Amino acid sequence: MVPSCWLCLLSIQLLLGLLLVAFIFLNFTVKFKCGTLFMFSVTPDILTWF
Repeated sequence: MVPSCWLCLLSIQLLLGLLLVAFIFLNFTVKFKCGTLFMFSVTPDILTWF
């Protein structure tokens, strides 16, 4: 049997992961919509992710 505290920690980690993904996605779309000036700041971010 898995203790309830482990399930709680797992759900918190999943929630934080989803928030992080949502934040990165929103940040990327906002930069993308702002125009070509932000494209130069977005490109190094993509390169550092991979």
